[in-house]
Amino acid sequence: MAAGASAWHFDFDGEAWIAAKSGDELWAMVEKCTGEKLGRAVTLR
Repeated sequence: MAAGASAWHFDFDGEAWIAAKSGDELWAMVEKCTGEKLGRAVTLR
């Protein structure tokens, strides 16, 4: 996933997609990055 000047590589751990370097969960990052762009909270679940 890429957003702005950042990019993340995710691996599936059997339960969730986790960023290899930061440990962030994929859908949490999608919500965060989308919310920042829209200027409001975004909830996907």
